[in-house]
Amino acid sequence: MALSVLEWFVAVIAVMVLVKAVFFNLNPKKWIDFSMKTFKNFTAFRLLYLGAFFVLAYYLLQEITLVQFFAGMMAGMFLYAHTMMHYPSVLKKYVKNFRNRSDLKKLLLDWVIWVVLSVLVLKELFF
Repeated sequence: MALSVLEWFVAVIAVMVLVKAVFFNLNPKKWIDFSMKTFKNFTAFRLLYLGAFFVLAYYLLQEITLVQFFAGMMAGMFLYAHTMMHYPSVLKKYVKNFRNRSDLKKLLLDWVIWVVLSVLVLKELFF
């Protein structure tokens, strides 16, 4: 059985999640040290994640509707929000950054993507 690009993508991510869970539970301090070293270049990782989003979105939208895609994004966001609620001090610090206009400009591309997707979803649902 040959896997599609989408299936390979999610298989790799699923394996990464399992490996992270195992290594984190075996030695949390070592995993955190590894993560801190790995994620020093935030710009590169931001671009990597944005690229992964567009690639995954492209392949997903070949197989499911935009409404289903958006619902999946929301399910992921709800799980991520639940995770962040365990760390209220971190979340409060993050939210305080929105007071600064220059920090909001950093999120412009993300907001444009959310707004475009929202408009397209509403168009698909109601027009």
